[in-house]
Amino acid sequence: MGARSRSPRSESVRKAAACLLLLCLCAACDEPGSSAAPTNLLLITLDTVRADALGAYGQALPSSPHIDGLAADGVLFEQCSSSSPNTLPSHATLFTGLQPFSHGVRSNAGYALTASNRTLAEVLHEHGYRTAAEVAAQVLDASTGITQGFEAARHVDAPDVEWQKLRLEEDGVERIAKLKVRPANDITRHAVRFLERTGSEPFFLWLHYYDPHFPYTPPEPYRQRFSTSRYHGEIAYADEQLGVVLEALDELGLAGRTLVALTSDHGEGLSQHGETAHSFFVYESTLRVPLVLRGPGLPQGRRVSTPVRLLDVAPTLLELLGIAPPAGTQGRSLVALMGEDPPSLTLPAYGESAELSMIFDGSLLRSLRQGRWKYIHKVNPELYDLQTDPDEQRNRAGAEPARLSDLASQLEQLVGMAPASPGDAAIALDPETRAGLIALGYAAATETEIPDTLTLGGPDPSTLTEDAELFVLARGRLNFHAAPEQTVDLFQQLWERHPDSEVILEGLVTALAESDAVVEVEPLLRAALEIAPQNGPLFLGLSHLAERARETGSAIDALERALELDPCVTTLSAALTKLLRAEKRYLAEVELLRMRVERCDSSSYRNDYAWALATSPDPAVRDADRAVELMESILSGADAERIEYLDTLAAAYAERGEFARAVELMQQVVRRLEGQSAPESVLALFREHLAAFEASEPLRYP
Repeated sequence: MGARSRSPRSESVRKAAACLLLLCLCAACDEPGSSAAPTNLLLITLDTVRADALGAYGQALPSSPHIDGLAADGVLFEQCSSSSPNTLPSHATLFTGLQPFSHGVRSNAGYALTASNRTLAEVLHEHGYRTAAEVAAQVLDASTGITQGFEAARHVDAPDVEWQKLRLEEDGVERIAKLKVRPANDITRHAVRFLERTGSEPFFLWLHYYDPHFPYTPPEPYRQRFSTSRYHGEIAYADEQLGVVLEALDELGLAGRTLVALTSDHGEGLSQHGETAHSFFVYESTLRVPLVLRGPGLPQGRRVSTPVRLLDVAPTLLELLGIAPPAGTQGRSLVALMGEDPPSLTLPAYGESAELSMIFDGSLLRSLRQGRWKYIHKVNPELYDLQTDPDEQRNRAGAEPARLSDLASQLEQLVGMAPASPGDAAIALDPETRAGLIALGYAAATETEIPDTLTLGGPDPSTLTEDAELFVLARGRLNFHAAPEQTVDLFQQLWERHPDSEVILEGLVTALAESDAVVEVEPLLRAALEIAPQNGPLFLGLSHLAERARETGSAIDALERALELDPCVTTLSAALTKLLRAEKRYLAEVELLRMRVERCDSSSYRNDYAWALATSPDPAVRDADRAVELMESILSGADAERIEYLDTLAAAYAERGEFARAVELMQQVVRRLEGQSAPESVLALFREHLAAFEASEPLRYP
């Protein structure tokens, strides 16, 4: 849709150009000193690098000498558009050749690329390639599905990786913090090791460098050398490390048969259009990315001015490797554009962002670029002539109503004609994953399904610029534990403006938990039940605040709600058990433990339940026979030697009046602990239990 129609002659010219380029590639394999082995592929994605941050794209700062050299030896695409200003959906498009509304991944948090999508790695693996990936950040970990098809993918949780050390400054005081991100040198170290071990089999190696992402804390000497722009210092550091990989290709004799592709997932706002970082808006500052290809037989120093898309990268690489793309691929091969007589192509470049919708409610933000014109679909639409206004400063929507209407219709047609996205792309995030993504600055709501409708509603995104920046500032302070009281104030301001935002409420509760503030929890709890009834971590946070404020009833209500969502979270159950005992609600405590045993298969949970049945101060809830039954079933299996379980069984015997059995069991426990040189505090506790049984007294714990 929207592509210019071709005459038979123009189509034949295009095919001829493509064939000529492929013939050149084949001929290169037969040159003296080169190998006839299938071409390898090295794909480099530099996170958060806008095109004009590189010297080859006009950057005056010396931030990218090695990338510039790569471009000089290959083909540079001057206008390449990402489909999203967010890492995961953008990489999903890069690897599948599908639009976000087709592969189903719409945001960094709460989505995963489903197995029904076929990726570049899967296709190459099926054709005999060794596939390996070095991934720098949790946003692309294995749970996202982005590394399907890679035989080996090293993520941030691998045992043999380093984490980034950040030098952070707050009120003139510098401190070192660790971020769960792999720095560029760690990616490069493992990449070179892979190249050194490669044999005759063709390989596909993907390297993901995260360093240019906020916060900008480049190591020396780049910190000082780029003191006026540490963003460019981060790029320079990544460029240096990339240079090490390219040098290894040369030294190992692999460069002559390796296709190198370099790009980015998205750019960075750098305060253009009021956006400091990225994720929220769909302007060129965050959607225009570099794209450079170098390989045997490819032209050197060629610059392609035709606008292209990350969507087109996978089919292009596959054609250069002589492999057909998967059926249904929506991207187009760009091979013909690299020839001497490139065809005239107009490729519709689609972009979208769900972040404003997730945080502030409203519609999905979308854009469509056709040639020089770009349309942004929102309540107050925008239209830009990128040829005369590349920074998108002059909205032509009012002056070009016919063009605006035409592009709006093309967008509707593009989205409407696409196959439906996989229904299981939206996923539930476990608390640890949500916390990790939030620590990287990403919004993580529990309800993430984005309806594919072009109907507009809610506030216009342009009116949310200030609030989006306020959110970024608040989230940044929260992630790095800076000035808790100020962070609370920022989230409070946001929540007053957007009282229906789950993400903002969670940020406020987390900030309050890190501060010393004592607040009334009941209004927060009511809001959470209304707008975020599925957010277990939020209710846990509210329970902590309620305990601090001595609002025991609210704390219990919050924990009960969280356990309704997931009864098998030990921290939640333990916290609620403690509160119920403190309130002498023994029947409710035992009922909670009984329910957990029924719904969660765990010896530990059965032990907790039996302990309450044997030791509760309330005779109405004690049940010695049931406690003995539970513990004898546990101790008949693999847990027969667990000391805490033996202690519970002894307490159950004592409650049943069988003190001799209880004494015998506890004597065994004490002897074992003494033989293990257990700490005196531990020995004292179990000796106390033994003394009670010897005195024919059951245990009672309030």
